[in-house]
Parts: sequence; structure tokens; C-alpha cells
Amino acid sequence: MIGVPAVWELIRKGILTKVDQTGGLKKSIFNFAVTAKQAAQSYHIPLVAGLTDTVVFKQVKMQTGGRLRYVFNGGGRVSPSTQRFLQTAVVDMIQGEL
Repeated sequence: MIGVPAVWELIRKGILTKVDQTGGLKKSIFNFAVTAKQAAQSYHIPLVAGLTDTVVFKQVKMQTGGRLRYVFNGGGRVSPSTQRFLQTAVVDMIQGEL
């Protein structure tokens, strides 16, 4: 999938809006899963990423068809927080540079 920073920001806001609408417990679980997966990736802790992907992020990934492996960004840089969020919750992002 190819997009520009505005598209990725819109997708991030859409995901977070949907999570906010689900209620307190699901929102807390989602936020904990994001934090746990990011920490596991930073410290190279195995199995946490797979567990969070299977239990929490599967629904998010299914919104993109479930078969998406990479997204490509062009036309400008995506903010680091958006890139990290999308790589945690959805799929790896590759950014084109000039």
C-alpha cells in the first residue's frame, strides 16, 4: 500500500477514534498492548510481538485485508510517533527519501 503522510495520519486517527469508542477496558488493553510491543521490540524480547499481534492487533490488521505486509510512504516524512504507532499496530512502514 502506498500513501502520503496525510493518509497515514488519517489512518492513525481513525484507529485511535475506534479504540476510544470501544470503552474503558478494551481501550486499556489496546494501549497496554501498544506499549508492551514497543518495549519488546526495543529490548528484543521474543514472543511478545506475536502474542500482541494475535490477541489485540488482529482486528486492526483485518481492516486492511489481513494480508498487508508493508506500506510505503512518499511525498514527505511521516512523524516519528505516527510511524512507530503504525508499525506497532498495523504493518512495517518504508519511507522514501529524496
